Amino acid sequence: MKKSLRHILIGAVVIMLGTLSALVIADTVNQEKQLLADGDSEKVGTADWTVIGVAATKETGKVDDGEQVLRLTRNASTAIAYQSILTVGEEYRVTGWARGDGASVPIIFQPMGFGNDVWTGTSSTDWQYFDVSFTASGSADFVLYGGASLTYYTEWDDILVTEYTPPIVNNEDELLVDGDMDEDGTDIPFMKKFDLTQAANITADSGSITGALTYTCAGADFDGTNDYVTYTIPSTLFSTSPEISIVMEFTPDFAYDDNAVTTLYSSTSNDYRVYKNNNAGNNVLGIVLKNTLVEEIASATYSAYWNQNARNVLVVSGTTGDTDVWLNGTQILTNDAAPWVPAGANVSLFVGSAEGGTQRFDGEIHAISIYSGLLDGTDATNLYNSVDTSDWTVGNSACVTKQSGGAEDEKQIIRIANTTANPYAYQGTTLTVGKTYRVTGWVRSDGNVLPKFATGITTIWTGTTSTDWQYFDQTFTADHAWAVLSAPTSTAEQYAEFDDVLVTEYTPPMVNDYSQLLVDGDMEIAGVGDWVAGASAALTKVTDAAESGTQIMKIAYTDTMRPYASQTLTTAGTTYRATGWTRSDGAALPRFSDSGLTTWTGTTSTDWQYFDVTYLAAATNPRLISVTSIAGYTEWDDVFITQTEPQYNHYGQILVDGDMEAADATAYTVGSSATLSKESADPHSGSLNLKIAYNGLTNPNAYQTILTVGQEYRLTGWARGDSTAVPSIYDGGLVELWTGTNSSSWQNFDETFTAANTTLNFYAIIGAAGYTEFDDVILTRTD
Repeated sequence: MKKSLRHILIGAVVIMLGTLSALVIADTVNQEKQLLADGDSEKVGTADWTVIGVAATKETGKVDDGEQVLRLTRNASTAIAYQSILTVGEEYRVTGWARGDGASVPIIFQPMGFGNDVWTGTSSTDWQYFDVSFTASGSADFVLYGGASLTYYTEWDDILVTEYTPPIVNNEDELLVDGDMDEDGTDIPFMKKFDLTQAANITADSGSITGALTYTCAGADFDGTNDYVTYTIPSTLFSTSPEISIVMEFTPDFAYDDNAVTTLYSSTSNDYRVYKNNNAGNNVLGIVLKNTLVEEIASATYSAYWNQNARNVLVVSGTTGDTDVWLNGTQILTNDAAPWVPAGANVSLFVGSAEGGTQRFDGEIHAISIYSGLLDGTDATNLYNSVDTSDWTVGNSACVTKQSGGAEDEKQIIRIANTTANPYAYQGTTLTVGKTYRVTGWVRSDGNVLPKFATGITTIWTGTTSTDWQYFDQTFTADHAWAVLSAPTSTAEQYAEFDDVLVTEYTPPMVNDYSQLLVDGDMEIAGVGDWVAGASAALTKVTDAAESGTQIMKIAYTDTMRPYASQTLTTAGTTYRATGWTRSDGAALPRFSDSGLTTWTGTTSTDWQYFDVTYLAAATNPRLISVTSIAGYTEWDDVFITQTEPQYNHYGQILVDGDMEAADATAYTVGSSATLSKESADPHSGSLNLKIAYNGLTNPNAYQTILTVGQEYRLTGWARGDSTAVPSIYDGGLVELWTGTNSSSWQNFDETFTAANTTLNFYAIIGAAGYTEFDDVILTRTD
């Protein structure tokens, strides 16, 4: 599917795990089409799912959204439900909600089975949100796991599976020249284009081949003696407009002063023709329109712009009494006044010869395009530059061309095709050895080639043989100055095509203001004394090709599967962000886990892989894991764990002291004689929260007069009761926005509403002694 990086915006989403009893509404999912049938679970029945070893039913009651959820109850040894909606090798995003029954853990996994999890939840009976991207492998099946043992179940709701839309690339300067492949291209419509890149294209345009043309990836090769092409054309092609432009793309094997009369193209009796004369004819370039010799352009005028053994673009654009000609973007004939009238029938167009097959052309001819209208100097320059590949250096005799059909974005792509073996194109001074870069882009194969991006001889990314566009996004440290696009193959004329390749110096994700929590996360301390080894892991520091600095940590198998390293540093119920680098030995899978709950799994690549995950901690000891049950290891470097900050939209926070970190509660007005105070015992985050206590009147509350009637807002935050009072939020004390439970556990709320009043009230719903607490409350406008 075509995708444009210019129209993509994906936000970060907080993942709900653990014992949260209220729901978080996810950020907007991209605009790709939903692939899953009945993903919202609102259909009657479960016919859209194929089930193995489970009873699939629709349940009502405590649903995430709507009226129904999908329940998968285990009744056999295998317990899955699936839909065959994926394409192997394609990347997807899945979002949604799931919960267990207290024993069963909801899992989305790849068809190869457990251990290849896309996402793993907990057994909590509270709804858990998931938002993960993955590449389909094994088969086309999207698989949900049913239950831990017989009669146990998992429940699912509002699952959205879409093709993956990548995030916006950072704002660093593009280092590649012509990386978008559209430099100075043109979108001028043409009336007819004759494409000579393959024999099939010629015959499809009613062309007849005389001689025995050979073909490169770029065009038909005429031998100068035997070869030419004759097209049967509509009689009106050259006579329907008083203005006409003819554009020829060709690579001559001869110089401008070659001693021969050579015709580039011609037509029948009402002749439209271009020829190059011989030495006796002073090597002039003759321009004929409607059987009228408009001009013979002197060799002194055009010779400097003639490209022997390289592509030329000749533009002839004229109307009676006004003809202009450009060669490779330079005007070589201006406002010629020769009168001619575009009338009379032409039923044949000769390419590579004069009418009847004389004056034959030696070299490649790529295409001829005919426009019903006048082109100008800007068009001529654009047309020349649109086929220019001079920014790319050719390797292994690659045939590197611009193609105008089926671009991923805009108009053009670059094709790298084989003439000998393993062709590639590169830009040789783009990178600095030792610096870190990010490369993003699109590529597709001809169905045979595995396209690659490399730095020098080091492969950074390898695609598939799919003929669909594939997106890649890799961060890498350069070990060579070259940025290389390659199409490895030894078969003639096989190719790969690239578009919108963007190489930038790497700008790491913005880390929030919280401090690094890991000790020795950069792995530069001698030894591994700050790390706890789990599952008999062998932990060592090594100096082999660190991602940065001088050391990395190796986590190796000894005798227990999934060895890991951990530190005790997180708090259950708090949200964290983990970033870092890891790589495999070629077999073990690197995994980041929240005490056994998978939050990210890498690949078996021996290249450095970057990870960046935000998660709600269910326990205290995040783990770096080597997923293996045999001898093997993974390596880690620059791992960074921080507590996350609340996220505001571009309007910013409206509520004063919403994080409750002010020393007192004076930002809030007392309602119903409430006693307001700030408390430091177990706040949701930070050091304080707001306490609203009963003081003689029913339903004490705190409020701020900050709303505008008719304005839409989003309100998020956390609240809890004291096992007696119930936290609640109202618009003006009249419109209920959210009500929690009297649980003393922190409960999340996320509500969007249109204000009917001007005050926002936070309540303790109680008629006797008791209190509620609020923390990390954010109020923003939505528009």
